[in-house]
Amino acid sequence: MSASIDNKSSPSKQGSELQPSSLIKFEDVSENTTGSTLRSETSLENSFRGAKQDGCLINRLSMDVLSLIFELCGQIDWMNAVRISSVCRFWRRCIHSTPCAWSFLNLGYGKKPPDIRRYLSLSSQAPLHASLDDDLPVRALSGEMHRLHCLSLSFVVHEDGEKEFDGFEFPSLRMLIITAPFHPSSITTKRFPVLEYLVCGSGFEESTRAEDIHSFPNLKTLNVFARGDWNDVWIEVVRHCRESLISLRVFGAVNQNGSYPVISLPRLQYLQAYCCDWSVWSSFRMPQLCTYVEGRTYFHGPPLPHDDIDNVEEARFDGIDHIYIIPQSVRKLQIDVGTDKEFDFLSESLLKKAYPNLRLLEIRAIGQEEWLRERISQFTLPESVSVNVIEPWFSGLSGIIRDPGVGIVCSS
Repeated sequence: MSASIDNKSSPSKQGSELQPSSLIKFEDVSENTTGSTLRSETSLENSFRGAKQDGCLINRLSMDVLSLIFELCGQIDWMNAVRISSVCRFWRRCIHSTPCAWSFLNLGYGKKPPDIRRYLSLSSQAPLHASLDDDLPVRALSGEMHRLHCLSLSFVVHEDGEKEFDGFEFPSLRMLIITAPFHPSSITTKRFPVLEYLVCGSGFEESTRAEDIHSFPNLKTLNVFARGDWNDVWIEVVRHCRESLISLRVFGAVNQNGSYPVISLPRLQYLQAYCCDWSVWSSFRMPQLCTYVEGRTYFHGPPLPHDDIDNVEEARFDGIDHIYIIPQSVRKLQIDVGTDKEFDFLSESLLKKAYPNLRLLEIRAIGQEEWLRERISQFTLPESVSVNVIEPWFSGLSGIIRDPGVGIVCSS
């Protein structure tokens, strides 16, 4: 059975016939599309022109201003100087004329050591700040020791027994960071005549004796890890530097010998004690102490490690379980408060004006911030005191020595 097909209704037939009205509509669409395309091209050209002009704005800065910016970038990461030099010809010329941008060489800690001579030449005669590891020993800086200002090492003695400093002197080195245990006989005044700042990241070798530090430089700043120092070498270092020491940061000091002869530190202004046995400090005299930090401790003992707190103006009690003896002279106080009893004592002391010079109080209650804010809202503070609830880090204090961590300390 067949079906008849009406040609008038055939789609193919209709589609093959072009009506004049259809041509007119097509021309309208074509004109609209062409106009839209032209407008898009014009807009795109204007965008490129604007971007090109904006890109030139940085070139309007003087070379002196750019040099300062590039120097800061180089301090953050020495590879920034390499990246900047590849941006454009003007930047490359500028940064190649900025020796300080190439003078912070953080070349250790797993990074593949580059051709260091190339960067040493770009830094000209600027003071050098270098962080090295086993893959790039100090001898790689041979010929440049006279301008080495800061040096960070993860070792002092190689696996083959070769001593890192043998045969070298460091006439300009002021800061030395050593993250592995070392023997203090390697650090002498002859080898480091102007050394002021020493970080002992892992303390001293077990074989060290007190007499091994007789040629030690007179330091101004000492940051020492004392846990495991069974011979109390760090105390002998402090005793040796007693007339020059201004800042002291100690972690993990344990009283091994019961009591020590009195050590007077007439110039010490800044003390940080972390996880220390308080009885260690009973023999220390620090009449000029003005900034004091006591960190988390695993020990019990007197509420303060010493009695020389009359001049303390800035204090931090970080993670400890006592707040009942606070220097009356304090102007800036940072404290952890964990219980209602501690908070009641603190608020009562403030209302009684027990700390007449106090201007700023930073309170922290880790994990209990809402409780702390509610408690603060329940009592009236003296008008002269500002109170901040801290989450989680306290602000800086005068003279505080930061943890060296990884990299170049003096770049931050």
